[in-house]
Amino acid sequence: MAAPGSDPRVRHLAVLAAVGALAFGSWSWGYAPAKAAMKREVQTLQSRRAQVDLLEATVAGGGGLDAWLEAHQARVAARTGRLSSRDQLPQLLDTLVNGLKSGPARFVNLTQGSLEPVQHDGQPLLVEGAPCLRLPVTVTMEGRYHDVLKTLSRLMDAEFPSLVTLGPIQFARQAPTEPVLSATAQLSVHVLARGPAATD
Repeated sequence: MAAPGSDPRVRHLAVLAAVGALAFGSWSWGYAPAKAAMKREVQTLQSRRAQVDLLEATVAGGGGLDAWLEAHQARVAARTGRLSSRDQLPQLLDTLVNGLKSGPARFVNLTQGSLEPVQHDGQPLLVEGAPCLRLPVTVTMEGRYHDVLKTLSRLMDAEFPSLVTLGPIQFARQAPTEPVLSATAQLSVHVLARGPAATD
C-alpha cells in the first residue's frame, strides 16, 4: 500500500490548500487595505466635489465671481470694522453684561477666561497687521428656549461694539412641568492686540 503522502490526490489537495491560504493572506494584507484606502479616497473626492458644486452655485447665485468676491470682501470688512482693541475689554464686558440683563432671559452669571491668540492654519490670525485675540466667556441664564436665543443673538448684532461669536449652548430643564430652562453658553469676544493690555 502506498504511503498517504505519496498519493497524488493528497499532494494535489495540499497544493490547493497552500494556494488558497496564500491568496487569502495576500487579500488580507494587501488587497483589502488597498480597497479600503481607495474607498476613503473616493469618499473624500465626492465630498470635495460637493463643496465645489456648492461654491459654484453660491458664486452663480451672487451674480458671478466678481460680484461674489465684492460681496464677500464687504462682509469681511464689516466684521473687521467691529473689532475693538484689547484695552477696551473692560468696557466691552460691561456692555456685554448690560446686553444680557436687558434681554428677555434672566441673566445669572458671567465668568471669563484668559485672552488667547486666534489661530488660522496653525498661525496667529492678523487683521490689518495686528494679531486677533479671543476672550472666552461663559454665560449662565434662565428662561424659555426662544428667550435665551433671542438674548444671545442681540450680542451679535451690528450695534455691539465688537465681534462676538457663539459656541456651544447647554440647556437643562429646571422642573419637568415648567418651560423655564437653565442655559450655559460659551461665547468669544474678539479684539485686536492694539494698545496697552487691559488691567483688572
